Amino acid sequence: MSILYLSRIFQHRQWGSLRHTAGGEPDLFIVLDTMHQACHYSIMRRFVQIFLPMLPVTLCISCLMAEQYRIVRIPGEKPGNTRYDPARFKQIDAFALETPSAVTTSLDALALHLTEGMQDDLDKTRAIWRWITARIAYDTEKKNYHAGPTLRDRRGTCQGYSELFVELARRSCIKALEITGRGRGSGYLPGERVAANHAWNAVLIDGKWHLLDATYGAGHVKDGRFIRDYREHFFLTPPDQFIYTHLPDLRRWQLRKLKISRKEFKGLPFYRPGYFDHGLRQTDENSSSEIECGKKLALRYDAPRGVMITINLRNDAGKTLLKRRIRRVKGVIDILLTFKDPGTYYLYGWAGPEGDPDNLAWAFTYLIVSK
Repeated sequence: MSILYLSRIFQHRQWGSLRHTAGGEPDLFIVLDTMHQACHYSIMRRFVQIFLPMLPVTLCISCLMAEQYRIVRIPGEKPGNTRYDPARFKQIDAFALETPSAVTTSLDALALHLTEGMQDDLDKTRAIWRWITARIAYDTEKKNYHAGPTLRDRRGTCQGYSELFVELARRSCIKALEITGRGRGSGYLPGERVAANHAWNAVLIDGKWHLLDATYGAGHVKDGRFIRDYREHFFLTPPDQFIYTHLPDLRRWQLRKLKISRKEFKGLPFYRPGYFDHGLRQTDENSSSEIECGKKLALRYDAPRGVMITINLRNDAGKTLLKRRIRRVKGVIDILLTFKDPGTYYLYGWAGPEGDPDNLAWAFTYLIVSK
């Protein structure tokens, strides 16, 4: 068996020796000393994120608070696609939101408070997620990129959110990684370039990897100001839904059998949480966020009973040209548009219950070029 042992010599404040012994078995073990510091953990986390998916590896990570080792098997893990019922977390959410400020001054104290007594990793993950999404604001000045400053100031960038989640998770003996890549958030418009400047998390629960994004779950930025707007959708989102807003740098973390490219990601319909939360399914031939058409355009969606869509058509200057409520007829919602003049338009859609037109959730946005 091959063993890679990485230790930290604190007396001299430098990395210790790296020893490797060869053997006949194919597995590789990485052992992290229980006394490592957070900064060195960040380095190792990056190593794990980049290189371990390429290798048949068994990873052994120390659990700092319990002072015991946690074994996580990498090969053969199947991506998780389970969305858990939010009703299960009602008590956990209430507990997390009532966390006293006295325990939020350090990562260790906060992790211990949030997860002590929790029955399993799912409950621990939920408590950490809910506290972060409720108590951390987005740093519009883009100063806080790491867990410590994000916790101290209660503000962080997407990297601050994701690193804070990882640091609290590891102190609770939960395997979690920071995933970097491209994100299509609330400020994105179809047709724009999707920059590689976002970060989110993967977390291992019951032997399966799940995806979450605390940044998008906490709220959004409008006119340079952070607006807290909790989105349950981004907690343990099924990979086949997550892919519409997130493209990881490493294809493995799409957690889907059918991987897509950057070009394909840019062309995907820009579906928002309301699309999935209200059970919509687009059935017409327009399978892109950028649509070219003549003077007329038809969009069709299968929809559950009691769901309606409100649309808003704007020109490229942002002026609203049409606003209309469209109800479900015989199981489908049809959107029929006629354009008087050629040009570029944006179609926004919100979904919600028929009897409550004020309770709508953003469902989609399209760029339409009428010729």
